Amino acid sequence: MKEVGQVVGVCWRPDVDWETARREYECGLSLTAIGRRHKISREAVRKRVRKEGWERTPDADALALTDTARRLSQPATGTDHRMVNGGGGSKRSMTNAQRLLDMLACGATVTLAAKRLGMAPLSVRRWLEQDEQLAAMVEQAQAEFASGLVDNIRDAGKRDWRASFALLEKMPVSRDEFGEQPNIGGPGEISIAVVLPGELQAMLSTPWQKPEHPPAIEHDPAGDAPAFAKHEGDDRT
Repeated sequence: MKEVGQVVGVCWRPDVDWETARREYECGLSLTAIGRRHKISREAVRKRVRKEGWERTPDADALALTDTARRLSQPATGTDHRMVNGGGGSKRSMTNAQRLLDMLACGATVTLAAKRLGMAPLSVRRWLEQDEQLAAMVEQAQAEFASGLVDNIRDAGKRDWRASFALLEKMPVSRDEFGEQPNIGGPGEISIAVVLPGELQAMLSTPWQKPEHPPAIEHDPAGDAPAFAKHEGDDRT
């Protein structure tokens, strides 16, 4: 007969936050570190993992190599112990590291992600400065999101040339030729304008007309007022 507060085959305590422990395990935190954070044995965590079939996330192996994971698993300073115990309002945890990566991978900025985590943006940036592995993972998450947007634009370019042209304007290898040119406007300098396909078609379909020349101006030797020179076919006297 089992007692209240126990589960057969699993060491269970009513005051243990097993949901948080599970998220920490999924994010790569070691069994020993989880046990230390929740004041239970490593074996109790291992039994829970096997009983409920906990699994690691795709980022777990990389997160396990972060400085944050090392400090949680092997606390050596007072700050490390506060991270382990959640004291001092510390928000540096494996679950928050995973949440940060997930939000950035969906396009959130560091500032927005920090607010969702209940942290000051400066605290998150300082966290990343002190954890190079986590900072590298953040950059990768942001790059993957940007790459996805490029894929969307490329696909749209198959239906509308303007999407492709927008990429040409922004890509480093082509923006010097296809990007917006500065209007220099100085004497003896030439500014180059890019003619879009639609504008080129309009230009080619417009009939050419001979430009009109204004009448030449001559100065009257008897006075200061200029006199218009008479052209052939001009009826003016």
